[in-house]
Amino acid sequence: MLFLRFLEILIPIGFALFIVFQLIVPVLRGRPILPILRHKNPVPVLMNKLEEVHQELDVENLTNVVEATKQQVEAVRRRRTRSSPKSI
Repeated sequence: MLFLRFLEILIPIGFALFIVFQLIVPVLRGRPILPILRHKNPVPVLMNKLEEVHQELDVENLTNVVEATKQQVEAVRRRRTRSSPKSI
């Protein structure tokens, strides 16, 4: 019986919170009512994911360019040290 008494109190409180946050607050903010039932448009979410993937790809490409340039610099330095006469 204690459980039923608890439910008698909890259900009206839950219903009141639902009314407040799904009807009254959105109306006061000028937004559509029942936001819980609104489906988000997947296009902006997918565009954000695509942008993140492009940024990661750009980072990888730039990392590869930096590594290739470092290898070229090392190769030039090695050639210089081999070809320069040692003066002692």
